[in-house]
Amino acid sequence: MAVRRTFSYLLTIAVFGVPLVAVYAFASTWWRNDPDLNLVISVATLILAVCFTPLALRLSSRLASRLFFSGLYDEVELLHNTSAAIMSRNDIRDGVVMALVMVCERLGLKELTAVVPAAVTGNGINWIMGAQAVGREVYGFRRDDDERSRIYRLRDRTVLAEDRDLADDGSDDTLRKDMCERGLVALVPMQGPEGLQGILMVGEKVNRYALDPMDLDFLEQLAKRIGLFVENHLLSLHLMDRVEELSEAKRMLEESDSFKSEIISVTSHEFRIPLSVVNGFAIILRNYFPRLSEEERNEILDHITASCSRLNSLLDEFLTVSTLKDGRVPLAIAPCNIEALLSEACLSMPEETRKRVCVDMRGNGMEAVTDPYCLKLILTNLLDNARRFSDDYSPITLTVEERAESIEVSVRDEGEGIDPDLVEVIFSPFTRLEELDKHSEGVGLGLYIVRLAADLIGTQVKVDSSPGKGTTFRFRLPKAAGEKKPL
Repeated sequence: MAVRRTFSYLLTIAVFGVPLVAVYAFASTWWRNDPDLNLVISVATLILAVCFTPLALRLSSRLASRLFFSGLYDEVELLHNTSAAIMSRNDIRDGVVMALVMVCERLGLKELTAVVPAAVTGNGINWIMGAQAVGREVYGFRRDDDERSRIYRLRDRTVLAEDRDLADDGSDDTLRKDMCERGLVALVPMQGPEGLQGILMVGEKVNRYALDPMDLDFLEQLAKRIGLFVENHLLSLHLMDRVEELSEAKRMLEESDSFKSEIISVTSHEFRIPLSVVNGFAIILRNYFPRLSEEERNEILDHITASCSRLNSLLDEFLTVSTLKDGRVPLAIAPCNIEALLSEACLSMPEETRKRVCVDMRGNGMEAVTDPYCLKLILTNLLDNARRFSDDYSPITLTVEERAESIEVSVRDEGEGIDPDLVEVIFSPFTRLEELDKHSEGVGLGLYIVRLAADLIGTQVKVDSSPGKGTTFRFRLPKAAGEKKPL
């Protein structure tokens, strides 16, 4: 390397220094009688020497490496190739690996690794991208880890393993020891336009020679280039996350607007019917009350009462949905007696429905850890759904079966069944399968309430159904501790 530097210096002197001195000497001699002009020439020559000598030295170094050491690399060309490699991949990390393999092979290094620490990535994970020489081949690698190594810390200056400039607390000494243990000779900061982006870890040379100053200068340029690409990549990831967040917010807003529109559409239809009934019979009572018999009056009042009950039921459904969606349900998760809760759920159903329910308890004294309010919501809505979608005299089977670690509850009807393509749709709000509904009532919130309540208590309602074979809704609850397992 000393020989190459000697050639570089001699070439700089020959190509730039000697002509500059010659021009200065000629100009000074020609205008020797004009002191002021001589002063201007001297200042101008000094400025040219200061400004262009570094450039001339760099150019002469490149020329010397090509003329006298053909095996050496062209720094500008290699830097250009590495940039092209980085940009050639969709994932910037794969491109960095390609670039490091190229440089590691060209500089004859045992290892060259770029580390973007967790403090920069922002997700608690270090990005590790590198190249390693194994025999005569150089292999690239890439991985993510959460190691908190001292070597990974961001530094604003290049650290050399042979550097003896110790800090007062000896921290550099400890760092240099760690570098030697890992076979590293330098840590080069990857500086981006907005700050440090990581560390470029430089391993020893394969031939065990010391790292050349010209190589170190190139590696510092490479580290800055990688820092620029990494910073842009992280910025693009951040922008993509923001775009996804905005898209999700837009989707939720549209969903909310759609939900409101559906509420208006459904309520305007469902509320109008009972209100029309109440209004119509109220007019009849007002205009024809004296002419009506006692039996006719009672019949009219029954219709009015039934319509008011339907309005009250619709309002209860909307209020329940609102409470569940907003998370305003005070959950009381505790061991609950399943048989008692089933009895309460069945008693809340109309008498005609209770007569159709067949309870099959496959276990004694079963207790589940759940919230009784949410469980009753699930059961009453599943039973009501089974009533609506099956014939008036067909059975509704409510089965409770004890498992090893849970209790499975299922509600089965003998209706016409559901097409598999509609299984997920039925849990959406305002979904009504009117062609299957035997009673043509409700606003399509029953199974939506089931889904919301199930989410709150941490269970999932599954559907087993096929056209013409009935439908079974089933879900599982965690069994209370201390309960005996079935033999």
